[in-house]
This record gives sequence, C-alpha cells and structure tokens, in this order.
Amino acid sequence: SWLVRCVDSMTTHAKRAMGQKKKMIKVTKTLVEKPRRESVVQRFAANLTEVELAEVAALQPPIEFGTPMTLRARLKGGYMRANPDTGAADGNGHVFDPSSNWMFEPVEPDDADS
Repeated sequence: SWLVRCVDSMTTHAKRAMGQKKKMIKVTKTLVEKPRRESVVQRFAANLTEVELAEVAALQPPIEFGTPMTLRARLKGGYMRANPDTGAADGNGHVFDPSSNWMFEPVEPDDADS
C-alpha cells in the first residue's frame, strides 16, 4: 500500500510537470430529447427469414396478459416493486412480496405513442 501511494504520487507529479491538467466535466441541467428510433426487435425481425422467425418464437414463450410476473431490477439487484409511499417503481422488492407482482395488459397502438 505504501509502494502504491508512492508510485501514484510520483506519476501525479510527473504528469503535472509535463503539463497535463485535470479534466473538468461541465454538468448542465438541460434535457435533450433524442428522436425515437425503430425498435431493435423490429429491425432484427425484418432481417430474419420465416424459418428463423419460427425458431425465435419457439425459444421464448409469449407473455400471457393478466398473469402476475416478478421483474428483476438490474441496477439495484433486487426486484421491481410499487413503492406504496411514493407510488413509483423502485428496486427494493422481494420475491414473494405482493407489491412486486406486475400485470401485463394489452395496449391499443394509438395509446402507445402518447
């Protein structure tokens, strides 16, 4: 640990002597809305033949509407749940927690755009 700190301080002094400066990152609060792109699934499906599409459809069973499902929250490592205090989704759920069950419902194509 002493050796690592010594080498680190020596490299820092050497970089400063050569003129390297710290990089500053400017943080703005401007929200930039990107244009919506075509779905990856749609682009992938457009390049497949009928046989390949049938194989992909056979690999994963379709999600049935109205069936409770538990979703994994990738960032926090827990399960997605509806937080009763804020009314928002967070990643602090547990496997058999009733607030961690999500129902999928069909959406009209006109409603999905809004």
